[in-house]
Amino acid sequence: VELSIMAALLLLVLVALSDASQEQQEPWMKYMLSPSNRTILPKAFRPKASAEFMNISFPIHLQGYNDSVLIDFGKEVGGITTFSFGSASNGQAINMAYSESLYYYYGGDHSNGGSGPDGFISTGSIMPNTQYSPPINHMRGGFRYLNLILTTTGSVTIDMLTLHFTPAPLMKDPSAWANHFYSSDELINQIWYGCGYTTQMCAIDPNHGRQWPPPAEGWNNNVSCGTGETILVDGAKRDRMVWPGDMGVSVQTAAVTTGDLISSQNSLNTLFKYQDPDGMLPYVGPPIAAEKKPGQEGNSDTYHLWALIGTYNVVSFSGNTDWLKQVWPQFKKGVAASTAKIDKTSNLMIVDRSADWARGGQGGANIAANSLLYGLVTSAASLASQLGEDEQAKNYTDIAVELKKAINDQLWDDKQGAFIDNPKSTLHPQDGNSLAVWFNATEADRAGRISDYLFSNWGPYGSSSPEWNGDIGTFPGSMEVHAHMVAGQASRAHDLIKLQWGYMLNKSESTQSTFWEGYHKDGSFAYQGIYMSNSHGWSTGPAAALSMYTLGLRPAGLIGSRQFLVAPQMGSLSSCSGSLEFGQGNVNVSWVRQGDQMLLTVDSTTYPMSLGKIRLPSNFTQIRHLDLSLNGVLIVTKGIKTAHMAKNVVISDNFIDIIDLPPALYQIESRVNIAQ
Repeated sequence: VELSIMAALLLLVLVALSDASQEQQEPWMKYMLSPSNRTILPKAFRPKASAEFMNISFPIHLQGYNDSVLIDFGKEVGGITTFSFGSASNGQAINMAYSESLYYYYGGDHSNGGSGPDGFISTGSIMPNTQYSPPINHMRGGFRYLNLILTTTGSVTIDMLTLHFTPAPLMKDPSAWANHFYSSDELINQIWYGCGYTTQMCAIDPNHGRQWPPPAEGWNNNVSCGTGETILVDGAKRDRMVWPGDMGVSVQTAAVTTGDLISSQNSLNTLFKYQDPDGMLPYVGPPIAAEKKPGQEGNSDTYHLWALIGTYNVVSFSGNTDWLKQVWPQFKKGVAASTAKIDKTSNLMIVDRSADWARGGQGGANIAANSLLYGLVTSAASLASQLGEDEQAKNYTDIAVELKKAINDQLWDDKQGAFIDNPKSTLHPQDGNSLAVWFNATEADRAGRISDYLFSNWGPYGSSSPEWNGDIGTFPGSMEVHAHMVAGQASRAHDLIKLQWGYMLNKSESTQSTFWEGYHKDGSFAYQGIYMSNSHGWSTGPAAALSMYTLGLRPAGLIGSRQFLVAPQMGSLSSCSGSLEFGQGNVNVSWVRQGDQMLLTVDSTTYPMSLGKIRLPSNFTQIRHLDLSLNGVLIVTKGIKTAHMAKNVVISDNFIDIIDLPPALYQIESRVNIAQ
């Protein structure tokens, strides 16, 4: 179909107007990276003769052998590119190379998992006034740059180049996220939306998975990687498969940003489909899991645990008890597979399937695995109670109590103020210590000391992972952000987010929109550089930490009970607002503070039959001097309850809780009253 230059210009105007409209809706929409429609235009181009990028302008002319132009979409994108050619000499052809990073723009980066770069694909012979799109197997899941090189001696005119955006296939408008976040810190806002966009880039059509084993040359993204119409994979460029470890972070990110839990649910359904007879879930989904080769399936104790924790997270945020009932027998079988590995003498789980993320030294009575198991059995107890299996719930709780004691008695190094990797190790890992705090496998005083220890590992580019040769792992880094929040160190969490994620976001040679698989301690790309995923779901932990702890809004109580908690940790921020969708309704929260005064607003009017609990943040719990009013009526004065709503106010040594709040609009004002 011929696309005239006039039509091309009209398309440019329509897309620009769409982008402008998107930004005018709400103040936080200026951080939105997702397109409002699925037709995306490049932002800039750099001709061969130029050293600088220029704003995109069509038509683009290529003249003579090896003439080239580098196209920049301005951010990470993914999908099918379509060229509209104008004039063309006889028999002309263009080579195309895709890359996420500017470092590898010339010949493209590496996604296929084979021995070398993916290389070029060719348009073949170009006919004048025609359109061309690569075959579906050459759709590119994640890239920012597209290098075009004329391989013939004539000339070609490109009247228009567009991209059909394929991530999040069930979202008509990819920018219509269920939730939002907006704070007083510009960089933190950018990072929250970057995390959501990274995870959205990892939500794909299950028929767009990566071929495995790799093709002999090029790449193939036209292979089934799971069930359903949309699925959550590890990375946009690669591996484009379901890795349950990655989902330990990305499920929560999706829940608090886009609200897309269907992709996560389908990924978990895929893993349950390949569950081994012994209850173990696969280390990775199809096509690798479908090969049923020894050593490739069910060979990771930690990823098995992450899959089960991911199941809990999906149900926790969605309240989908129907799906829980469907997978419950397999879930219990999976839990049993892990608890059967608890040594009867030490009461610690012994890892015998040691595949994990890129860390070294996994195996034995590992602190990360045992912390994950503790988090799992406490979550499983809650699910069992919800389903009326009280005896099963008690069994899980009993296991949790013994496991927590064993973890703290046998793996704690009091001199270092951190857990060792296993009883025979001198290593104090980032992942295991972060998980112990995140999943409450230790006590509050130790949580604070672990936060201090993790802080001691910070360098100029982020927090190093001792278990990964001191390099900067964004997977354990995501865990660490959560750990600082749970330890009550919100300012420290904010500092780490801005240090580590700010570095990734602002590095001009990357996508400047999405977050990476991991990098070296000197700030350079890891995973061979050319192979590294610049858009990887396990790197997105800050989004959930910011929504659940800084905004302070998260699910509470039994699954399906429609209970929620608002407990903001303000840290370095002066204001914050946001929302969270719970499956049956949503809640909006905002807070602002100035000096010793705070105004907190909670709107649960659109969450029918919900029951809210508000917990005052720790930096406003100077109980003896606190005045607190609810909707203009004083409910606490100098730390003592008034008669108004007395049954809803619970004062403890450290907190003031306002409980059992039905759907309504609540405004809570607090101030420290030091008058005698």
